[in-house]
Amino acid sequence: MTRAGSRTTAAWLWIPAFLLAAAVPFLQPSGFTMELLINVMIWAMLAYGLNVMLGYAGQLPLAHAGFFGIGAYTVGILTLKAGWSFWAAWPLAVALCALGGLLLGLVAFRTKGDAFAIFTLGVGVIIQQVINKWDDLTGGNDGLNGVPAPGGLDTFAQGLGLKTSGGFYLLALLSLALTVLVAARAQHSVFGRSLLAIRGGEDLARSAGIDVFSHKLRAMLLS
Repeated sequence: MTRAGSRTTAAWLWIPAFLLAAAVPFLQPSGFTMELLINVMIWAMLAYGLNVMLGYAGQLPLAHAGFFGIGAYTVGILTLKAGWSFWAAWPLAVALCALGGLLLGLVAFRTKGDAFAIFTLGVGVIIQQVINKWDDLTGGNDGLNGVPAPGGLDTFAQGLGLKTSGGFYLLALLSLALTVLVAARAQHSVFGRSLLAIRGGEDLARSAGIDVFSHKLRAMLLS
């Protein structure tokens, strides 16, 4: 089988895998199991985002957890304290994280190797400290309590005969599916192949006409 053929087969295998995963909440598993599976999918999305930088471009950013927190707290603060709908706060959180990644990349990509990893680690620690110390906004070490569920999620879950946790599960699964799709499309595009060339060697990639700084910046934004 050719490489393209095996890649297509692997891509199609994701479809039955996600369909089987979508059937899990209908089996009425325990609350602990549902919470565990939801968290697995959330962390899988974080891993896919990191893989865009580390796996494709060969860069090791250590600030991803910080941006993960920015996205989560943006949604929590807007829904809990500003009365926003989850569905309005979520896209804004995504945009804010992407903007943060862009600003980080503009500075961080002036460095390379260990210096890049250390710089991004420092940014991640700063974000963590701001979240922990800004009690009035973020709740500090206690976090945000009472964040409302996404509007309509209860009704959707009940319509399918599921508990609210089942609705959260399906939302997390859909989010993971979109993440996998975007990452796969990026990997097999000209942009993704350029990132793989950068991972192989930046000087060689430049000699092939690839704008290394621009591609790494776009990868950080997507990641």
